This record gives sequence, structure tokens and C-alpha cells, in this order.
Amino acid sequence: MQWLTTMEHYKTPNQASGTRLAVDLYLDVGSPYSWFALEVLDRYRTTWDLDLVLRPVLLGAIHHATGNAMPAIVRARGAHLLRDLHRSAVFFDLPWEGGPSSFGTPAFNTMNCQRLLTVVAMDKGGASVELLALARAMFSTIWRSAGQELDVRDAEFLKGCCSKAGFTQEETDVYYSRLQRDDTKAKLKETTTEAIQAGAYGTPSIVVRACQSEEHADLPNSWSSKPQLFFGSDRFEQLAFMFKKPWHGPCPTRSKL
Repeated sequence: MQWLTTMEHYKTPNQASGTRLAVDLYLDVGSPYSWFALEVLDRYRTTWDLDLVLRPVLLGAIHHATGNAMPAIVRARGAHLLRDLHRSAVFFDLPWEGGPSSFGTPAFNTMNCQRLLTVVAMDKGGASVELLALARAMFSTIWRSAGQELDVRDAEFLKGCCSKAGFTQEETDVYYSRLQRDDTKAKLKETTTEAIQAGAYGTPSIVVRACQSEEHADLPNSWSSKPQLFFGSDRFEQLAFMFKKPWHGPCPTRSKL
């Protein structure tokens, strides 16, 4: 179905607004939906003229602060979760196969993963190719390990993801050595608090700001004057609609729109 609107202040895809978008993606690699969101946003960097910044957070801390809970804890939702993830993986064109045997148990604790991502973000920046590569390595390793004994807290797993991301052994050792440092812990806590203050109650949480110039100052004031929060990996059509961007599906290269 082609992305269209009858509202006068919107445009069809071939007349997309030139408004540049600044996007903060708050993510936790324990959330496969964060992987889906990451890949869609990366695919639309050019089409949507967006600056994407990855913000590692602690999903458990967000749930605790907001009274939310992991989907699997809710019986009916947990029963539906695997079906939804299988369908979503096909829809997003990603090789999701399921999580390790520890998924859903206390052993499935991504704190060290999020600290390692935080270290790289501190060193290279949230918009860096290095951080993107490491996040991808973690997501693909975790969510293509259906039923395997994979300990995401373990040094072997974490260093293996660094290797997959293209880091040298020296870089890997340095980054890993910083996991327990106070500045790493403080930064992760700060980013998690930032997400909660922005309205996040889970991951992925996507905060979008319009970077308007006078030439393209044509978005509704109520939408462009403050950051917009989108939760989950199923609000991209809405995001495109609000900011007058084209939407060609989650994988635009295969779109027949």
C-alpha cells in the first residue's frame, strides 16, 4: 500500500521534506525488537536524511523505574512472543533464530554487554561505525543462538563480539578492561536516566528531533518544537508521516511500492 495522505501540509514520497532528523535510539541487546529498529533506521539514513546516535541503556532499570515488565512475564504475551518474533524477523528481513537457553532466566543479564557498548560509545561516539558494528555483532550472536548455551556475561562472548565487529586484540582488551570502571557505570546510568526522563518505558525507544532550516520550516509547530518519542519497532510509518518522509517498508531495497 502506497504511503499517502490527504492532509494539506504533508507531501507524497517523491516530495519528501528536506528536514534533517536527529535520532537517538535507546537500546538494549537483550531486546530483539531493538535490533529490528536499529536496522530499519540504518537503512533509512539517506532517505530520511537522519543522524542516528545509539544510546546503550539498561532495560531492567527502565522497567524497574517505570513499573514495566519483560513481555515473557505476562503469560498471554509470553505465549505470543515467539510467534511475533518469527513473523517480525521475516518482515524486517533479519536472520533472527531465537535466543540462547538462558533467555528468560536470571543468567540472561546484558549488563556487561551494555557496559561494553557504553565504553565504545564513550571512546568513539554514539554515531560511530565502531559502535554500530559492535551492537550488530552482539544482536546477531545472541539472537541466532537458539537453544545454545551462551553466557552473555562472559568474557569469551564479549571479546568474541568485539572480534566480529572488527576490533583488534589490543582494542578488545582495552575496552573489556574498562567494564568495571566507575566512569563506565556512571555513563550507562546517566543514559538510562536520560531515556526514562524522555518518557521511555522499554526498548527500543526512539527520540526524534527535527533540525529545521528556514528553507524547510514547514512542519506543524506542535510536532517540530519538541522531541518526539516513538516506542518499539512498529511505529516507523507514523514517524515518516509526522516528519513528511517517504516510507517504503522495513526493507526499502525489496519494496515494490
